[in-house]
Amino acid sequence: MDDSLRIAELIYKSTKGELTPNEEQALNQWLAESPENEQLMKRLQSGADAAGKVDLYQQTNKDQVWVKLSDQLGPSKTVPMFPARIWRYAAAILLPLLIGSVVWFFTQTNTPVDTLAGIDKVITPGVEKAILTLADGKAVELGKTSSSKLKQGTMNIVNESNTLQYSADTSSVEAEVLYNTLQTPLGSTYRLVLADGSKVMLNAGSKITYPVSFSEEVRQVTLEGEALFEVAHSRTPFVVSHEAQDIRVLGTVFNVSAYTDEPILTTLLEGSVRVETQTYQQMLVPGEQSVFDVGADDLTVRTVDTTDYTAWTTGKFRFNNESLGTVMKRLSRWYDFDYEFENAAAKELHFSGRVANDEPISSVLQLLEVTTEVTFTREDQMIIIQ
Repeated sequence: MDDSLRIAELIYKSTKGELTPNEEQALNQWLAESPENEQLMKRLQSGADAAGKVDLYQQTNKDQVWVKLSDQLGPSKTVPMFPARIWRYAAAILLPLLIGSVVWFFTQTNTPVDTLAGIDKVITPGVEKAILTLADGKAVELGKTSSSKLKQGTMNIVNESNTLQYSADTSSVEAEVLYNTLQTPLGSTYRLVLADGSKVMLNAGSKITYPVSFSEEVRQVTLEGEALFEVAHSRTPFVVSHEAQDIRVLGTVFNVSAYTDEPILTTLLEGSVRVETQTYQQMLVPGEQSVFDVGADDLTVRTVDTTDYTAWTTGKFRFNNESLGTVMKRLSRWYDFDYEFENAAAKELHFSGRVANDEPISSVLQLLEVTTEVTFTREDQMIIIQ
């Protein structure tokens, strides 16, 4: 363990730019001894960088990694709590010790360090893009750098700054009702401003169909996937329809997650909404979420931290005691990859934490590995969970 701690100290000082010439020579000599040492150095450096931006840990078994290490390192010792004034000194000591433990653990157990090699070149974070399908069936690709103007019926359509916006052309004569569809592929989001001024943000793998201009009787759209709605106030009801439920409002802010392979979650931030199914009618107040299990025809209501369900709109993932199965499903939609559980029991491990959605996928997976007994490997764009 002494050699590992010495190498850990050199790695730590290297990240701080505090190596002496002799120490730098010693570190370079260790790196030259084997390709595995160089890979481990890169992994620790990238992990240390990500740790500053990523807070991801296992809620129900957060001491598991220490159990794993302590089994190898020997009996544990009781250490008194540090006074607050010396925490900054303790951190400077404990970080090299932690790195040393990781170095020792990986080298002694022969755990491979390159199972995710090259993954960041193949699987990348999502971007802002979408496909607009016009009433005549014409498809228009929308992206970060695209800017365009279109005309549909009595409405002008402007695509600019990752937002598609509809506004009335007062010089046009009222025509038949036309419908457009905006769809985000996996690994993408997009914004939409409807004819009444209501704002919509679509999450990855989602689709919304809507009239180019609304009638005086109802403002109705159809959603598949997930979207955050900020509905403009009006006496005309606004209805978000799904094949299994409707959400009826006048003006409010709410998030709907209606992917086909999950329960439908309606999360209310402001105002009030009424969730309607064939069996239920349920009013929600801010901070409440309805959970509709379509297969079981069961609707329940719970109080939630709404930021857990809207963090995606600000470029974040928030996991609040979520199963690994759910975590992987959400990550796969954004990073656009396939995955497979070879260890089925791993689906039920639970996690809490936060991570920016522009982090390299390798950083996220490595942090998940550190806090559980699962390991990740890849085959092209397929991630295997073992």
